[in-house]
Amino acid sequence: ENIIKQQKLIEQLSDLRGTCDGLCTIDQCGVLKNLA
Repeated sequence: ENIIKQQKLIEQLSDLRGTCDGLCTIDQCGVLKNLA
Protein backbone atom coordinates (compact mmCIF):
# COMPACT_ATOMS: atom_id res chain seq x y z
CA GLU A 1 0.00 0.00 0.00
CA ASN A 2 2.87 2.37 0.76
CA ILE A 3 4.18 1.85 -2.77
CA ILE A 4 0.82 2.80 -4.23
CA LYS A 5 0.67 5.93 -2.10
CA GLN A 6 4.19 6.86 -3.17
CA GLN A 7 3.33 6.35 -6.84
CA LYS A 8 0.33 8.65 -6.43
CA LEU A 9 2.54 11.28 -4.81
CA ILE A 10 4.99 11.02 -7.70
CA GLU A 11 2.12 11.48 -10.15
CA GLN A 12 0.90 14.54 -8.24
CA LEU A 13 4.41 16.00 -8.21
CA SER A 14 5.23 15.08 -11.81
CA ASP A 15 5.07 18.74 -12.81
CA LEU A 16 7.54 19.65 -10.06
CA ARG A 17 9.95 16.90 -11.12
CA GLY A 18 10.46 18.70 -14.42
CA THR A 19 11.77 21.76 -12.58
CA CYS A 20 14.67 19.78 -11.18
CA ASP A 21 15.37 17.82 -14.39
CA GLY A 22 14.06 14.60 -12.84
CA LEU A 23 16.84 14.62 -10.22
CA CYS A 24 14.29 14.40 -7.44
CA THR A 25 13.13 11.82 -4.96
CA ILE A 26 10.34 11.70 -2.42
CA ASP A 27 11.34 10.77 1.11
CA GLN A 28 9.25 8.77 3.57
CA CYS A 29 7.43 11.94 4.62
CA GLY A 30 6.43 12.75 1.04
CA VAL A 31 8.85 15.66 0.85
CA LEU A 32 10.32 16.36 -2.58
CA LYS A 33 14.11 16.38 -2.42
CA ASN A 34 16.62 17.35 -5.10
CA LEU A 35 19.32 14.74 -5.72
CA ALA A 36 21.58 17.14 -7.61
